[in-house]
Amino acid sequence: WSLEENGTAYDFNTKITKDITLYSVYSVNSYKVSFINEGTKYIEDET
Repeated sequence: WSLEENGTAYDFNTKITKDITLYSVYSVNSYKVSFINEGTKYIEDET
């Protein structure tokens, strides 16, 4: 969570004295998938 979009992490120990908006901060995991074909046809990897 952050006080700004793409900002730094919010310190939840901070005393809140007025209304605030918190933005979620996350990153998407990326995985590489390799296909194994039993024939001779090449199948490209996918990310």
